[in-house]
Amino acid sequence: MDINKANNNKPFWFVFLLVANILPIFLWPLIFFSSIFLFDAPGSHTSTWIVFILMNSYPLVLIGNCIFSYKTYTKNPRRSMLLLSGSLGVILFLTLYIIFM
Repeated sequence: MDINKANNNKPFWFVFLLVANILPIFLWPLIFFSSIFLFDAPGSHTSTWIVFILMNSYPLVLIGNCIFSYKTYTKNPRRSMLLLSGSLGVILFLTLYIIFM
């Protein structure tokens, strides 16, 4: 299947939202490296492991969201737009919260 043929039926905004949802994954190595320091505190137990797993599994959530949105676009484009925009909104909110906290 030609890649140009597959993307011809998708509008620009949809492809833009898909790419914008994948871009935060490039920060994952930095987040993984900094998350290993969670275990430096004495007495870190179960809650530290839960935070560690949640911090490092966010790329799986983003990739799953993109795949689900891409598959459901033909049935319901509005739902796909809301899923992609919602995840971008959460990422933007958390980024601004961390910066200005």
